[in-house]
Amino acid sequence: MGFRRCRVLLVVFLLLQGGTASGGEGGGDPWRGSVLTWRNVGTALSLRKDAELTYNPYYAMELDLHPRWWFGSIVSVDAGASLSRELTDSDVTTQRGEIEWGDVSLGVSASRFYVVPVARLGLSAGLSVQLPTSKVSKARTLLVALKPSVRVERQFDVLDGAWVGYGFSATRFFNESTTSEREAPLIPDCLEAGSGCDAYLGMGVRNPEWRLAHGVDLGVDFARWLGISASASVLVDMLYPMTIDEQVSYEPQEGTERRYVMAYGLEAHTRPLRSLGFELGVSTVNPQLRPDSTPEKPFFNRYTLVYLDVQFHFGSLVSQLTSKEVEQ
Repeated sequence: MGFRRCRVLLVVFLLLQGGTASGGEGGGDPWRGSVLTWRNVGTALSLRKDAELTYNPYYAMELDLHPRWWFGSIVSVDAGASLSRELTDSDVTTQRGEIEWGDVSLGVSASRFYVVPVARLGLSAGLSVQLPTSKVSKARTLLVALKPSVRVERQFDVLDGAWVGYGFSATRFFNESTTSEREAPLIPDCLEAGSGCDAYLGMGVRNPEWRLAHGVDLGVDFARWLGISASASVLVDMLYPMTIDEQVSYEPQEGTERRYVMAYGLEAHTRPLRSLGFELGVSTVNPQLRPDSTPEKPFFNRYTLVYLDVQFHFGSLVSQLTSKEVEQ
């Protein structure tokens, strides 16, 4: 599994952590939690040319728009769209400085709709729809993806607040084909052969039919403007079934119906202003095995990313402007 594919899984991991999170900014502002994020991200190994046999640095800028609208204090709807541009030499684009669009997501969620007495466990749930607007999803012939999710969270009155949470999501992918496809066939004269070009479009990479994600996270806010958080997740991709081979094999075969991916994150966040915040973090999304079938190192490896986010909380700005207009 290449680094670019793990970038896609990193997005899924972040959606798992943030899409079902409870809370928001509090108050009665219907736009609370709406964020525009400018991210600077690069691989940790980009700073070491001798870390691997080949040197392939990565640094990109990403822009993520995530508006949210609340119907009261529990139910909300949200949307997400993003674009990115790699500033180093890209392995996946065809033009220098090409901008890549991410998938568009639409969702509805119920935040802390029930709190278990005594244990003080807050329950949240959500449902999101993923639309295939990115090149990766188009190559996978994705039509649409549905992701229901649930979350359990326990909050503590420590310093300015602390929490421990667990989230689970099950994503169902609806694809046109069970394997990924190229934009153009490898054999340009396939139409003249009389058998068509379908056989020369497939990449042989099997698409997941289901994705199960388990994630735990915890954090503490030392003050209203400073805090840290950590998270870990396990993602299991259940692939579309393969065509049954009638040949007899006398050697035991390892199952190839699933892919397992681990994800970790550590982040420090600060919010000096209501409408402005910063996040500095390290994240890793990697398969459990290397290409040579040896275990991949957890926490820090070739997939480790370092990022700096500048977040513009335009929901808070709208609230401030609205309140000033009401006062006038």
